[in-house]
Amino acid sequence: MDLTIEDSLRLSSFLPVLLYFPFKKEKNIAKQVLFLFYAFVTIHSLLYALITFYFKEYSLIFNSFYIPIEFLLISYFFLKAVQNSVYQNFIKLISFLFIGVFITKSILFPSNDFDSIINGIESIIIIFFSISFFYETLKSPDRIFIDKDPFFWGISGFFLFFSISFFVFLLRQTYWDRPDFFFQYIYIHALSGILRNVICSIALLIKPYKEKVPDFA
Repeated sequence: MDLTIEDSLRLSSFLPVLLYFPFKKEKNIAKQVLFLFYAFVTIHSLLYALITFYFKEYSLIFNSFYIPIEFLLISYFFLKAVQNSVYQNFIKLISFLFIGVFITKSILFPSNDFDSIINGIESIIIIFFSISFFYETLKSPDRIFIDKDPFFWGISGFFLFFSISFFVFLLRQTYWDRPDFFFQYIYIHALSGILRNVICSIALLIKPYKEKVPDFA
């Protein structure tokens, strides 16, 4: 049986879960949250495959809950990446608003298709969170060994993935009717997901350097 790009994406999602256990004793919060995120991704992938096979008519309904849970887990990762209360409250506020928008849109404008609008909003928010983190991290004199910071690698993986997702979201608005775009979309999405998984795996492999978390003042 040939291995498709989507199969490669699913298999690469297992990698961070497996890499977490050898370093479990470190009790590093960045690695713990990444493990929770990838445990969710793995469980969702397995359940989605089963539901699609046995109850295909409910697969889209089940899959619609993926984005809000994914967003909350990633937001929690950012929340733990900084200590400044103002920035933490900002993340909480944006997360609350995003979930509110998701629930409102799901109730008032239900759709049987992939919700590209919600996906686009999620991508913009995560990109903004990432750029803010990079800016404050690079200008902080206390943050010298960023390559030894699991948060840096995890956020780099999310930034890359959602930047590509947003680019594809823009293309989707124009080229979705083209017969070959769907296959291009699947390929680009899967490739960006594999890259994210590899980068986040680095976060689980490195030994964190003991230093201060930047104060977003």
